[in-house]
Amino acid sequence: MKQHTPEYILFANTRWFLINFKMPLILAASNLGFNVKCIYLREGNTINTDNYKNVNSTAVQFIRFNLSVLLSFYVNYLRNLPSKADIHRSSCMAVFTIGPIMLSTIIPLGRHFSISIVIEGLGRIFSSDSLSYRVIKKIVKKLYKYIFKHCDAVITLNSSDASYLATTKIAEFHKIRLIPGTGLDCQDLIGRFEAKVNTPLYIDFIGRLVPEKGFYDFIYSQKYFFANNPHHSHIRYRIVAPQGDFQKLGLSTTQHLKSQGFVLQPYLPDITDIYSSTAVLVHPSRYSEGLSRVIMESALLGIPIVTTANRGIQELMVPDYKYFLDTTNPYRIAQVISECLDDHHYFAAIRGLQRSIIENNYSEVKSVSDFFLAQGIIANS
Repeated sequence: MKQHTPEYILFANTRWFLINFKMPLILAASNLGFNVKCIYLREGNTINTDNYKNVNSTAVQFIRFNLSVLLSFYVNYLRNLPSKADIHRSSCMAVFTIGPIMLSTIIPLGRHFSISIVIEGLGRIFSSDSLSYRVIKKIVKKLYKYIFKHCDAVITLNSSDASYLATTKIAEFHKIRLIPGTGLDCQDLIGRFEAKVNTPLYIDFIGRLVPEKGFYDFIYSQKYFFANNPHHSHIRYRIVAPQGDFQKLGLSTTQHLKSQGFVLQPYLPDITDIYSSTAVLVHPSRYSEGLSRVIMESALLGIPIVTTANRGIQELMVPDYKYFLDTTNPYRIAQVISECLDDHHYFAAIRGLQRSIIENNYSEVKSVSDFFLAQGIIANS
């Protein structure tokens, strides 16, 4: 029987995603003795180099996917063709986001690999109402159904997505696994946040600048908010997003937003530099969220949140959370922001419970442990 060096492959759209959200998983797999390969299609946003500090470069490789990489998979596959008797699955592949999910079907892996498809969120294709996206959705559903039939596990981050995949029979019920998100280093985030003493001066939108995230609803709520809340005239609306999203808006749009009093802030390496001056986070999303990272972090830090009860979001909040939006109408958003800002007693009362929900259910340790368990890996802590 041939022996295989155990490998752990992560395949994602961007290196930024792997570095910022999957580093705990990468390090844990490396510590378990896997040869870890992180494959990505493009660089993505600016990389936080602090996340590289604990990486053993001999055990972890970051590889940009191209034709030569694909050919190397074929060469290795042919060199190491396992016999029919060799069915022990010692290596794993985890695939994230739609592009890599599609491309994973052309990557040859030996029978010693188990393959997990990770649905971080059903995304824009499943949430947009445009005709083009509705057509794409039908095609993607058929492709997903085929791909999921040939993988070992389909991992989702919230119960709504798991239920949808099972109900529509896109994925077989016995293959669906539910895990608690990508995980937070809770104590580190709290420590960095509490070390910064800033005045909360901003009503923040943090995320991608797309309609499904409620970006335009947020913008048009500004007029109503300031017209009806003169006692909050010192607070400003701030938009925090990837630099590339601001560039896509165009110079005329960004200049107009600035002239209307909006603060435009590209992502910073340390998100607590933003959160330390956030008075309220506004997230009027209709997007098919997996588990919103920004909601998770804000909830942990006790920042007041105005958001929709959209898919995975409601699972992050305290029971009967008071400031879920019943509509993403800009006037209603402005009303709820005002109520939220003035309700100090409520947020003081729920802060401890809200923090414990995130710490107990969405920590890095629990996330990584549950992820390995979903893949059939036993991690001895």
